[in-house]
Parts: sequence; C-alpha cells; structure tokens
Amino acid sequence: MSRIRRFRKACVVSWIWFLFVITRFPLLRLKIYEDLPSGQGEITSYEENLICLFKDEVGQSIFEHLYANLTILDAKCASLLQFNSVLMAVFAIFIAKIEPHVANVPGLLGILFALLSSLLLLQVVWVHWSTSDHMQTPETHMTKLLAVRRARTIFYRIAWNLSQIAGICLLFIVLRVALTWANLNP
Repeated sequence: MSRIRRFRKACVVSWIWFLFVITRFPLLRLKIYEDLPSGQGEITSYEENLICLFKDEVGQSIFEHLYANLTILDAKCASLLQFNSVLMAVFAIFIAKIEPHVANVPGLLGILFALLSSLLLLQVVWVHWSTSDHMQTPETHMTKLLAVRRARTIFYRIAWNLSQIAGICLLFIVLRVALTWANLNP
C-alpha cells in the first residue's frame, strides 16, 4: 500500500472516530451566552442569590471547596495540553524527518490520540458560571457544581488515558528506530 493511500486511510479512520466522539460527547460548545444573565432581571436575581449564598457559611464553604476542585482540574488540563503539544511536535518530527517509514502509522495514531485528548481537555476548561437558578439554595448550587466537577473529571481522565496511549505510540517508534539503527550498525 502506498504512503498516500495509508495516509488517506488514516485520515478517514480519524474522521470517523472524531464524528463518533462528537455525537457521543458535547464537544462543540456553540452556546456562547450559556449561563450568562441575559437581562437586568436576571442580573438582579443573580446578585440577590449570590449575597444570600455568601451569608450562609455552609454555602460559602461548599462554593469555595468545589471551585478549588475545578481550579485544580484547570491546572492539570493546562499541563496535559502542554504535554500533548510536545508529543504532537515530536511525532511530526519523526514522521517528517527522522524515520518516516518507521514512524508513519504509529506516528499518525499518536497524533490522533494526542489531538483527541486535547479536544477533551478543552471541554474541561470551558467557562462555567453559576446561574441564579443554581444559587437559590446551597443544596442546588452544590448539586450543580458537583455535576460540573464530575463531568470534567471524567473528560480529564479519558484525555489522560488518550495521552498515555499517544506516549506508548511514541515509545514504540523510538524502540523501532533504535532497533533499526542497531541492525544497520552492528
């Protein structure tokens, strides 16, 4: 099979996988104004609920704890996004320059897994604002924030596993290159 055919096949498989993921998970967030107050009445209601929430020490503690959890997830996502960027750059170098015949398929798979991981990580760092409906009671606010934390944690863990698979693809390439070079230079 020629190099171009393999590349086309990898692209088709990548797009099928990507379309599957998009239909399973809300990857494309096109709701720009989601969770934002749309009028003066909603802004006033939001302010009143926020004041009531912070008067209650339990509500304030819940708010601080859960937002601290979300902040930790954001920081972890930033690190994993950087790692994915480095992985994709290394794969591109292997495919383009070092050993294109050795790194072709595992390199493309590694890029695919790192890219999918990055797309999932973008879901984790999506800006979430509590609405006035969420803040009517500390319990409803806690329930909403727990749901956000749970969903983001799941996305992060899937992304982390995809990055691991990309790392294994890179390890495979490095081992194949090392074995190839060892066989050429006995």
